[in-house]
Amino acid sequence: VDNVYPYHFSSLTKDDLARNAQSGWIGGDDFVCVGQYAAYKGIDVLVDAMARFPEQRVVMVGASSKSDDLKRYVREKEASNVEVIPFLQKDELAERYRRCKALVLPSRQECWGLVVNEAASFGTPIISTRGSGAAVEFLQGHDEL
Repeated sequence: VDNVYPYHFSSLTKDDLARNAQSGWIGGDDFVCVGQYAAYKGIDVLVDAMARFPEQRVVMVGASSKSDDLKRYVREKEASNVEVIPFLQKDELAERYRRCKALVLPSRQECWGLVVNEAASFGTPIISTRGSGAAVEFLQGHDEL
């Protein structure tokens, strides 16, 4: 179809995708959460959960005027396994997607959640609440958790 614009977040060529498919999912030890710090994003819920599971680690990436509030909340919850990074360049974020255990999207409510598309473009596993339109539509039929 001529009027569809393919959004290529990952900028991977067909050869890159083929190599990645042959080598399998890279995976890693960290979860990643990408998005601004806002109440509807449910970031506080993820911090609370991570405080209960100190053996797990999450890297939270997202610029916001409330980043200091998030860092303060992480300290209050004594969640030393939560790293807050305000911004990453596109290639750095791509590397996070490639090397994480899974993307976590704890949204309470949002229209879509483009990070699901971004993570999926790398074959990254996705853990999401039903608060994201992407989770409801894109992940339909894959609600094993």
